[in-house]
Amino acid sequence: MNKKIKVLHVIETIARGGAENNLLNLLKYMDRDAFDNKVAYLYPGSDLGKAFGAIGVDTVGIGMGGIWDLGKGLGRLVKEIRSGGYDIVHTQLFGANIYGRMAAFIAGKKVVTTLQNPDYTFERKNIILRKAIDKFTAVITGCRFIAVSQFVKQSFVKELHLNADNIEVINNSLDLDRFKAGGTGEKNSLMCGPATKRYILNIGRLHPQKGQEHLIKAVERVVADGEDVELVFIGDGPLKAELADLAERSGLKERTHFIGKVEDVLPY
Repeated sequence: MNKKIKVLHVIETIARGGAENNLLNLLKYMDRDAFDNKVAYLYPGSDLGKAFGAIGVDTVGIGMGGIWDLGKGLGRLVKEIRSGGYDIVHTQLFGANIYGRMAAFIAGKKVVTTLQNPDYTFERKNIILRKAIDKFTAVITGCRFIAVSQFVKQSFVKELHLNADNIEVINNSLDLDRFKAGGTGEKNSLMCGPATKRYILNIGRLHPQKGQEHLIKAVERVVADGEDVELVFIGDGPLKAELADLAERSGLKERTHFIGKVEDVLPY
């Protein structure tokens, strides 16, 4: 039999989030005969630890307090890579990309980075330093890239001047079996209005990257056309107050609901 390819997946946390759930979904369906996977997470946040364990994937916390906790992070990550005998280090999200690439470089391992977000298109804080560190670690490691969409790919080609030929687009997948049962079957109290009423549900971080202001403006037009529509946001983020203000100015205050973070979106 051919030797399995050992992959260490480095991510910032295994708390509930888009990238974390996508990694869980990826490893759930990855070919176990071809790959041996383990997840290393840098910072506190391990909500999905049991879920990874349930699919037979071990996790290890690196114990960093934050992105500048270089002493703990790099040494422990290098030790994990060397002791585990990994063939590939797979990183995603900024902090994990930087530390994962540096540790892989020191350990002499190949690196693949998944680009989950258009990191620089919508961010302007510490942008020059972030770009410089990101580009430097990518170049010295000979990192290969996977982008989850064409938009994300073009964002990094434009903003970080990455070689487009070095980025392969593989769209994120969903485990549709989760939705076949229709969640818990319990009606949500918010959505028990008249049968004629329609609800538009947005699930995600309240962030400029998500474009939720365009959704509110679109719903304003739909309501003006006479449709009985309500808008529901699940998630939290820096734009909550701004989006609530926009909804009020658009005449949608009573039709817009901010639920915040929830453990399970299926009932909605």
